[in-house]
Amino acid sequence: MKEESITFEEEIIATASQMSHDAIIRTTWDLVFTNRRIIALKTGSGEDVIGGLLGVIGLAIVRGHSRKKSKKIQKLPISQILSSEYEKEFFPYEALESIIIRPSRIVSSKIVIKQRGKKKKRYAGNRQDVARVNDVSMNLRQYGAPIKQ
Repeated sequence: MKEESITFEEEIIATASQMSHDAIIRTTWDLVFTNRRIIALKTGSGEDVIGGLLGVIGLAIVRGHSRKKSKKIQKLPISQILSSEYEKEFFPYEALESIIIRPSRIVSSKIVIKQRGKKKKRYAGNRQDVARVNDVSMNLRQYGAPIKQ
C-alpha cells in the first residue's frame, strides 16, 4: 500500500494586532497565527523615538499610521499576506520550542515565542487580542503549535 501525505491549505486561525516588540528600537507587529506557523508583520517602528522628537502629535500620527496598516492586514486573505510588501518574520511550529500566551488584566498581555537555539521574542499588546489567541490555543495545538500555559 502506498502511503499518502495529507497537506492542508494554510489558513488563518487568529491574529493579535499592534503587538509591541522591544529590540534596540521599539517596533509594532501584527501576529498572524495559521495552521502551520506564526507570521509576524511589521506595522511600525521607532514610535518612542519619533514621539520624543515630535511630541504627542507626532506620536499620534505615527501610531495612527501603524493602526491603519493593521486594519488592512486584518482584511487580507493568507495569500495576500504572504505576497505583501510588509516586512515579515516566519515562525514555523516545528521550529519552535514554545509559545507562551499570557492575557493580563493589570499589565500588558504577552505572547512569547521561543525558537529552538535562539533567544525568546517577546510581544506585548492589548488583552482582547491576546485573549482571542488564547481562546483558540487548543486548535493551534492540534496543528503542532507548542503552546505552554
